[in-house]
Amino acid sequence: RRIRLYEILLLSLGGFLDFIADIKDPLGIYSNYYKNFYGYIPNRWKKQNFYRLVKNQIDNKTIKKIKNGENEYLKITNKGLRKINQKFYIYSLRKIPWDGVWRVIIFDIQEIRKTLRNSFRRLLKNLGFGQLQKSVWISPYPVFENINKFIEDNKFSNEVIIFETTKLSLANKDVIKNAWRIDSLKKSYIETYKELFKIKNIIKVKNTSSLSKDFKRLHKKLLDLLFNDPQLPTKLLPKDWPKNKTLRLLRELIFYFKNNL
Repeated sequence: RRIRLYEILLLSLGGFLDFIADIKDPLGIYSNYYKNFYGYIPNRWKKQNFYRLVKNQIDNKTIKKIKNGENEYLKITNKGLRKINQKFYIYSLRKIPWDGVWRVIIFDIQEIRKTLRNSFRRLLKNLGFGQLQKSVWISPYPVFENINKFIEDNKFSNEVIIFETTKLSLANKDVIKNAWRIDSLKKSYIETYKELFKIKNIIKVKNTSSLSKDFKRLHKKLLDLLFNDPQLPTKLLPKDWPKNKTLRLLRELIFYFKNNL
């Protein structure tokens, strides 16, 4: 999934990227630290001027400046939240307890409508669906309203079957493993955690900022992992799911580098 810089800005200000430290104080965006760390690759911030990015979003009315005494900070608007929810809807659902219902979609769109088929697949992925089989997609989230609108607008209801069920022939753990390939994601989280832990151990005994380059790389890697994470309900994840402890360690190191660069 390609993530644009303005989307990272809106997601962060909206509180959806809760692994970023001091998100409740968006004034930090203006600091040199956030110019380097607030997004994908630091060099891209140089190519696309950060202040211009902010100005464009203010002009588009997706964010606004708020004054509090002598301080000035950014706040996402209702328009900005709607824009983010359209593309990253599952981020607003991830903290809702699972209701035990699976949403299943089966479709067979002809090759002659390949563009429509690809657009529908992208929509399903954006809504957090996993591909259980070739044309069978599944999700634990109540997102049929978004899908039904797309189907009605593109007039292909005869080529899609949609239903909900609380029972499947597969165990939930097998559904998760097959539809979202979480074994690979889990491995990547663990590898990232180990690399971050190495940095933590080094800075414990030696106060140095020379590790900032490695940390930036891991910061970006973890951001990439989060955007490819299906954001499944906690109840469906393995008990030893490593995402949260990796994010906690990242926050700890963010605090260190923010104060020692």
